Amino acid sequence: MEKRIVFTGWGAVTPKGLENQDFAESISKRAFSFSSDHSWTKYDIGDIYFGQIPAIDISKYLPMKAPFPNQLSSIAMKACINALHDANLYESDLLDNTGLIITNTLGPSAEIQNFLTTLFTKGPDRLSPFNFSKATSNSVLGDVSRAFKIKGPSSFVYGEESMVYGIDLIRNGHCDIVICGGVDEIKELTLFNLEKKKKAVEATGASMQEDMMNADNKNIFSESAGFVVIETLESALKRNAKIYGEIIDYHSYMDSTSSYTIFERDAEELRFNVEKILQNNEIKKEASINILGTSCLPWQIKKYEFMALKPLPYKFNYSNIKLLLGEGLSGFSNLNVIAPFVTEPYKPSEYVSIEDIPHNISLGVSPDHENSFTLVHNYSLGGNNTVLLLKKYQ
Repeated sequence: MEKRIVFTGWGAVTPKGLENQDFAESISKRAFSFSSDHSWTKYDIGDIYFGQIPAIDISKYLPMKAPFPNQLSSIAMKACINALHDANLYESDLLDNTGLIITNTLGPSAEIQNFLTTLFTKGPDRLSPFNFSKATSNSVLGDVSRAFKIKGPSSFVYGEESMVYGIDLIRNGHCDIVICGGVDEIKELTLFNLEKKKKAVEATGASMQEDMMNADNKNIFSESAGFVVIETLESALKRNAKIYGEIIDYHSYMDSTSSYTIFERDAEELRFNVEKILQNNEIKKEASINILGTSCLPWQIKKYEFMALKPLPYKFNYSNIKLLLGEGLSGFSNLNVIAPFVTEPYKPSEYVSIEDIPHNISLGVSPDHENSFTLVHNYSLGGNNTVLLLKKYQ
C-alpha cells in the first residue's frame, strides 16, 4: 500500500512580512504584496509593480557569527525557521534523518553579479575565495542544512517543484519527513530586462486594478520564500503533529511552447494534465473540485486557466492567491500548495466578468470544501509545471 503523505508545517516570507501570519492576513485582507513605490540605484527602470522583501538580518533569529549568509540564504533560513516551529520540529532529533529539497527559479543571486562585476572591472587578483564560495545559488542548501542540522537526503534544484522531489523521497523509503522549500531573490537587472522587453506592468497613473486589467502578456514579479513540511501519516500521528491536509497525487509536465528560453503558458497542456490526474484518481465528474490557480494577472486567468478548464466535463470552483502576490516563482509555488489549508484563497470577482467565466466554473471555494478535492496548479517560467491533487485530512 502506498504511503499516505500529509502537510504538518509551513513557513512564509513575503514582501508583506517575515512571519506566517503576515502571509495569511495579507490574503484574508485582500492586500497586495507588490507596489510601484520603489527606488532603483543602478538602472533606469521607471515605475513598475514589484514586490520586494526588506533586507533580513538573520542573526536576529539565529545565534550566528560572521561571515553571515547572503540575502537569498537569509530569506530561505527565515522561512525554514517558521516552518520548523509550525511543525514542532525546531531543534528536534528527527532532523537527523529529515530530507531537504530547495528550489530557485531565477538562478544567479546578487553575489554572482557582484563577483562578475569585480572580475571584469578590477581583475582576478581582487577576488577572494570566500566571495567565490558565496557566488553560487546552491550555497543556500548548505546554509539552511547547517543552520538547522538537517542531515537527511538533500538537493538543490532549479525551476522545478521541490514538493514532488520530497514526495518521491518519502514514497521510495529514504525518509519519513522532508522539508520542501522554494526561494527567489529578484535583482534590479532582472527587472530592467523585464521592463525593456515590455513585459513589466507599469504604473500609468490609473488605479492598480486598471493597470492589472490592461496588462496583457505582461508579469508582476515578487520575491518570496515558501517552505512546507511533508511527512508520512504514520510519522505525523506518532509524534502527534497537527495535520493540515493530505497529498493524494501529483503530475509534473513540460509546456510545449516557448519564446526563446522562456516557456509560455500552454492552455492545452494544462487541460490535458488536469484531466489526466483526475481520471487517474477516479475522481467522479459530479465531485466538488476546488482549483487554486497560478495566474498572477487577469489575462492569464481568462486566456490560460479558464481556457484549459472550459472543455473538461467537471465542475470547478476557482480561486487564486497570485493576483495578490504577483509572479513569485519558486517560493509562491509552495505557498500555493499550503494556502487552501491555512487561509481562504482569493475570489477574483473584481477581475473576471460574468461573460468570461465558463459554464463549468464558479468563483470561490465549494461550500462543502471540507470534503472537496483541491487541485493546485503551479507554473514555472522554465516550462516544468506541476498539478497536485490535495484533500483535507480525514
